[in-house]
Amino acid sequence: MLRTMLGAMLALVLAGVAQAQPARLETIELSSKLVPSPVKVSVLLPAGYDAAKSLPLLLMLHGGGGDNGFLTTMRPIVEAAWAAGEFPPAVVVTPDVGRSLYMDYRDGSQKWETFLVTEMIPELRRRYGLSAERSKTVVTGISM
Repeated sequence: MLRTMLGAMLALVLAGVAQAQPARLETIELSSKLVPSPVKVSVLLPAGYDAAKSLPLLLMLHGGGGDNGFLTTMRPIVEAAWAAGEFPPAVVVTPDVGRSLYMDYRDGSQKWETFLVTEMIPELRRRYGLSAERSKTVVTGISM
């Protein structure tokens, strides 16, 4: 009986710790033959992130001259929206694509759009347990 009670108490404590885990920002690098590699990608995980929950993906694209560090600037805005309940938990991502305009180059030397769609998004879904539903993948461009 005591073991059962201790097990239940431990489960409650661990659940509280998981919920208390703050949002975290990490930078990963992805290799590709489609674009100059490695590509730095900033990833903002919501508080209490759990890969088993299959969260949506928000791909936040920076403007010209920006890089993946743009997400560091946007982090307080995203976290405030989460805290206010204005934006549901999601994994927010910003890649460093230089001045590519996220397009495949006409000469075929760099294929940024192809990289994003065929390599980066599937890898993010796999690595972070994101939903594969198209309706749960949002792309937005923001320039500051």
